[in-house]
Amino acid sequence: MIWLAIGLMTLLALALLLAPLARGGRRPEPGRGAFDLAIFRDQLAEIERDVARGLLAEAEAEAARAEIGRRILAAAGDEPAPAPAAGDEPAPAPAAGDGRRRRLGIATAGALALLLPALALPLYLRLGAPGLPGQPFAERQAELAATEQQEAHNREQLSQLVGQLAERLRAEPDRQEGWLLLARSYQTLGRFADAAAAFRRALALGPAEGARSQLGEALVMAAQGGIGPEALAEFEKAAAEDPGDVRARFFLGLYRMQAGEYQAALDLWRALERDSPAEAPWLPILREHIAAAAQGLGIDPATLAPARPPGEGGGAGLAGGMPTGAEQVAALPPGERAQVIRGMVEGLAKRLAEDPSDAEAWLRLGRAYEVLGEPAKAVGALAEAARHHPRDPRILIAFAAAEAEAAPEAGPLPAPVAPALRTALDLDPGNPEALWLLGLAEARAGRKAEAEGLWRELLAQIPDADPSRARLIERIDALKVR
Repeated sequence: MIWLAIGLMTLLALALLLAPLARGGRRPEPGRGAFDLAIFRDQLAEIERDVARGLLAEAEAEAARAEIGRRILAAAGDEPAPAPAAGDEPAPAPAAGDGRRRRLGIATAGALALLLPALALPLYLRLGAPGLPGQPFAERQAELAATEQQEAHNREQLSQLVGQLAERLRAEPDRQEGWLLLARSYQTLGRFADAAAAFRRALALGPAEGARSQLGEALVMAAQGGIGPEALAEFEKAAAEDPGDVRARFFLGLYRMQAGEYQAALDLWRALERDSPAEAPWLPILREHIAAAAQGLGIDPATLAPARPPGEGGGAGLAGGMPTGAEQVAALPPGERAQVIRGMVEGLAKRLAEDPSDAEAWLRLGRAYEVLGEPAKAVGALAEAARHHPRDPRILIAFAAAEAEAAPEAGPLPAPVAPALRTALDLDPGNPEALWLLGLAEARAGRKAEAEGLWRELLAQIPDADPSRARLIERIDALKVR
């Protein structure tokens, strides 16, 4: 049926295109056949409009087209020339050149009749889809509407289940797995601020594999792609705890990219590419970012050498067989992994002693000492970092946080904490971590009004659904009781 329709349409096109050439000479007055052709063309157009509106199935449309094509061919080729009416002037005799033009027109028509199908058919077979069944517009629209309706239904069901889970966790707040499930469900629904709050609750109950970098990602999505101090801190902690955390490594590179540090981003992402399995699903998007970083440096991405020879996976090793790839480190037994990480940390500390200009490396060193359970070394490293980078609010806040973490639970915080945080707030007004820590320092020092003012400024930044808002209100109320 499809090939019959193609043949009829080809004959129709040839008849309409070649008839003027075959006639040659002066154009005769239109007769009944020309009128019929106009009607048939209108009927073809009407069929196409009905198909587009979904009022006519494709099979019925094909049959109608074939019938109209037959009638068009009959009207175009079989109608006899009308006899002149009485009183009409006789048609002028053909001029001498009219015969030649007619013969030339017939020859041209014959050549085109042979060439057009010969050229068009191979092109159609290559580019077209003659065996593809038709699908009316209305049917396509109905399928699209059904898909959207099903997605909306699924989303509504998920929202109801998430609400039930959140209600259950209010009664059982110590279920870490429940908080993790709630956080990931919020992410699926696009409620990223709520997801971040749920991840915080889960982490408050203890370590959870991958949760820190997932918290960082939720914060990034809530900030519409921007990587703020809290998200950065989570990614750094995640990378220090698990060197194989792909999400943390990717976003740390993205942070450098957003800061305009294209070379640092390129180095981080190329290392991640090198450590990734060849079939890793994240490689396509990672390579897009590698190309963007290269272009930021004025490098043609096509000229970059492969991160590893084709077919090889995992990272390279240092002399002596020490594994450096994230996958190898993560695969080690816990004791050996800690030893390797400690060696990396010591190497980083040695490098910073020789060149203290890398602020990011100081932050990584402080986080690494915290993960290793050495708070005094973390304070010392970040104090040294603050000495070399006294105008970097991230370092000042990290130093104050390390001091507060290492201090006893009661009594004033160490003296350097408050000045460092005030400087950080001068450099980064409204920073939430600085507001919290400085409020804590003021409260521990007995300056309740100052603490309340700082915490109320922080409270204005916290969404209503965030569980940390209620805890902060409790701390503010406790200031008035004391």
